[in-house]
Amino acid sequence: MLSDLYREIANGIYFVSSQVQQYEARNNNVKVLAAGATKARKFDHDEDVKSGAGWIISRRAVLLLTTEKLVCGSWEIPIESIKEAHLLRVKSMFAKAYVLKVTTESGHYQFGLQYDPAWEKQTALKLIVEDGKIKRSVIMSMVRILVWLYLIGLCVFSVWISFKDIAFGN
Repeated sequence: MLSDLYREIANGIYFVSSQVQQYEARNNNVKVLAAGATKARKFDHDEDVKSGAGWIISRRAVLLLTTEKLVCGSWEIPIESIKEAHLLRVKSMFAKAYVLKVTTESGHYQFGLQYDPAWEKQTALKLIVEDGKIKRSVIMSMVRILVWLYLIGLCVFSVWISFKDIAFGN
């Protein structure tokens, strides 16, 4: 359920519905089979899916899948040029998500997507669907721990301030 909420929020921020409509209108009503807000990266060689600073500067756009190609901003990847495509189902602490890994002659792509069954149901792109894990870098794990400690500290401080006001009448 949280996965659906996250998808709706991300797709709303990226105006996915209107971008799909605009794309279909500009391209003689080519049908978009799946679409979603994405963070995307391109590599010269195959990379494991891992968290890290590279995702901070990654491309943010809408990923569109048509019967002919994948489109992500200025990247257009014809389906016939795709050697291999893996759709990794990953789980975070609160929700499900996908990472689409695509291999072509010109490079290796990773697209981080919110969970959307449309990606698994489409048949234009032959996918190897598998459960996956995101490898965590030590630095990103430390940053996560610090953020959680900060949030917990804010909550404790807020409760303490509220209690202090109630107990001592300040």
